[in-house]
Amino acid sequence: MKRFRLVWMGMGVVALAAGPGVSGFGAPPPRADPAAVLLLKDAYSRREHWGPEFPGFRADIAVQIGAESGKGTVEVKPRGPNQVRVTLENAKLRRWATEALGSIVAHRQAGDFKSNDGRYPLTLGPEDHHPMGRLLKLNDGMGSSYRLKDGLLMQINRQAGPQMRFTIDMLDYRRTQHNKWLPHLFTVSFFAAKGGALLRHDTYEDTYRLVGDYYLPNERRQLTAEDGRTTMHVLSLSRQKLLP
Repeated sequence: MKRFRLVWMGMGVVALAAGPGVSGFGAPPPRADPAAVLLLKDAYSRREHWGPEFPGFRADIAVQIGAESGKGTVEVKPRGPNQVRVTLENAKLRRWATEALGSIVAHRQAGDFKSNDGRYPLTLGPEDHHPMGRLLKLNDGMGSSYRLKDGLLMQINRQAGPQMRFTIDMLDYRRTQHNKWLPHLFTVSFFAAKGGALLRHDTYEDTYRLVGDYYLPNERRQLTAEDGRTTMHVLSLSRQKLLP
């Protein structure tokens, strides 16, 4: 089974890093469109995020991948290296739980607009009345584009090196008590860069629990379709407590 590891960055994800300010193949970057900048900046402001005062948390966890299951604990530090520490005997379950929680934590702690996607010369695509919203191009050297609708990020398209590209489609958000939004249902589709064959498809369902002023992860369900079969991954958290 191939392993696809996504690293969260800004409002989207990247699998391979590339330098900012490059529109691809040596072409100079275009001039940023103020309308595109305002559109994406507004979407950033609607996200539910933890902010710089986040104290970290600990919780009990139950993890299952297919027929394998186990229980353990997790401690998430406010920041820094080894931020997510999972204690679980089964190495396979521990590795997936660490990666799953790492992506959730990174997304909830994503930085401000200016230091993330605001670095790029954002431009708008043509108004094509797409059901996922208006096309916005990052011009970031990875062929990245977003679609935004009603102030929310609905689709991410990105090249991940010479062999692969991927698309993230947001299917449902949940409004929080802070009048912000959390992703609830989304899919990630991986395609061969040449020919466009579907390599893998993941469907995610995330739920959160309000603890103090912070929405902490409560459960992640990930259904993976790959190599002629599907595999269900489940990460459940309980007894979430903020660190003192």
